[in-house]
Amino acid sequence: MARQPLTYCGQAVRDYDCDRFLLSLTAPPALRGALWALFAFNHEIARTREVVTETQLGLIRLQWWRDNIDAIYKGGEPFGNPALGDLAAAIRAYDLPQADFEALLYAREFDLEGVTPSGMTGLENYADFTTTPLHRMALKVLNQTVEERMLRDLSAGYAMIGILRAIPFYEAQGRQYLPDGVGVEEVTMRAEALLDAGAGRKGFIGAASYLGRCYAGQIRKRRFNVRDARLGRSPIPFILKAFSGKF
Repeated sequence: MARQPLTYCGQAVRDYDCDRFLLSLTAPPALRGALWALFAFNHEIARTREVVTETQLGLIRLQWWRDNIDAIYKGGEPFGNPALGDLAAAIRAYDLPQADFEALLYAREFDLEGVTPSGMTGLENYADFTTTPLHRMALKVLNQTVEERMLRDLSAGYAMIGILRAIPFYEAQGRQYLPDGVGVEEVTMRAEALLDAGAGRKGFIGAASYLGRCYAGQIRKRRFNVRDARLGRSPIPFILKAFSGKF
């Protein structure tokens, strides 16, 4: 697999969203910079709840990103965050839809409300809203197409596994994303069913499906104990498959 110097965004994704960094390495080297810009933007807005002390401050932070994205689409030059230059270049090079950025920003407002999703349907919807628009733009960068229903299922399943793995982190912050009465085993099974939509597919969808199912297998192996520190390790089967070019 080709090596290349990391951009600011690439370094940020490798440090803070290692799983999507692994996914980016299955893409042609020329396209990775745009993917890193998207994933770095996603990390910035996803951590809003972590870096503010009041809801209003979080809304201001999200609005700051919204304003800068809008400036890009109006032909302006964004400023104030090192990721914005690469993000502007990606938006213009791949004609990324502003609506997907708006959807992601709106979805992150839910985090500021401190409300737990309602039931499995609520959790699945949250996973969909916070992830599908990002993956849709990644596919546009890669010039790959997939049925919308498959994209939504795959994205929701991928995000649900991520939520399970992040439970210890959320607990340390006093946050709760598992709905009342819904356990880890139930969420794992539902996520696996959704991830199966992309099983055997080539490209980004196949890679994300396989990575999510690897992590689901780890959770099963640990008897659904998501607090087991070994769940933080990147799955060797995925890494071997990715570096052998099988996606």
